[in-house]
Amino acid sequence: MVVIVGKNGSVTFFWKDKLVMGIPLGKWNMKDYFKLGDDLILNYMREQKMKMIEIIHALILWCNTIMMRKVRNKPVSDIDLKTTCIAIIALIKLKIFDQDDVLLIMPKKKKKNINVKCVGK
Repeated sequence: MVVIVGKNGSVTFFWKDKLVMGIPLGKWNMKDYFKLGDDLILNYMREQKMKMIEIIHALILWCNTIMMRKVRNKPVSDIDLKTTCIAIIALIKLKIFDQDDVLLIMPKKKKKNINVKCVGK
C-alpha cells in the first residue's frame, strides 16, 4: 500500500490496526474531510431516515466488510476505500472511536534552509 503525500502532508486511516488508505492533504484539508463525515451522517438521518444506532452499525459493517475484502486479497475499488475513510471520520464525529486510534495526520516536513559557509585555510 502506497501512502500518497500531498503538498501539506497526508492522512492515514487504520481499521482494527490495519492500514486502510492514505489520502493526501493539499487541495483538501482535514476540515473538508470532516465536513464529508458530517454530510454522510446527515444523509443517513435525513434521506435514509435511520436512527443513530442504525447509522453506527451501518458504518461499522461497511468498514468491516471492506477490510475483510482487503485482507482476503479481493479487489477493492478506490472509491470503496475513500468511502471507508469517510465512514471512519463519521465514527470519530459520533465519538465511537478516538481520533488517535484510527487516524494519523502527518504534516509535510518543512525543509530548513541551511547556509553553509566554507571557511578557508
